[in-house]
Amino acid sequence: LAQLASQDLLRPERTAKESQDGGSTGEPAKPREFNIAGWTLHHIGGTFVFVVFCLFVCWPLPIIKQEWDQYNEFIAGGKDTFRDYLKYRFTDWFTTNEGAPSLMLIFLTMTLIVFGAIIYSALVGESPSHALWRIFVWASGSPAEKEVTPAGRFLGILVTVCGMIILSLLFGIVTEVFAAKMNESRQGLQKVVEGG
Repeated sequence: LAQLASQDLLRPERTAKESQDGGSTGEPAKPREFNIAGWTLHHIGGTFVFVVFCLFVCWPLPIIKQEWDQYNEFIAGGKDTFRDYLKYRFTDWFTTNEGAPSLMLIFLTMTLIVFGAIIYSALVGESPSHALWRIFVWASGSPAEKEVTPAGRFLGILVTVCGMIILSLLFGIVTEVFAAKMNESRQGLQKVVEGG
């Protein structure tokens, strides 16, 4: 055991320089990063999140165009504006589609994280890919005390508050679904399937 300790084999925090030449420089060892043509894993993941968000934002554009055409054909000329019509159609979709609350929750969360990462990157000067992770951690209710810049701290507070609002929406949706199922069960509205 003494021989192993003298050879530094029991020290888990061997530094990068020590690993290469056996010397001691005091620098902490850096983990190896996945790298493809200069792109690390966090850059690939960050780009993926940004692309998915852009697709998610562009997805309703053809639907809005279709609603615009329908509004012009049947409703235009009256006292109701296109904005009023869109509010009505959104409310109708939100209340009749079972997956609508979940989709809106995902959209709000992605919007908060992506825009927060872009703003953080612009204010602090960090990579947008790194900023995505920091904003995600803040939005999930984790503390932002490790941030050192005033702009980053301010953004950390805003994102944490918005993340708490989104988290409370999630709890509200889960509670509502559970209460609706319990109500269906109490009223005997569920299909009865029994064997003889």
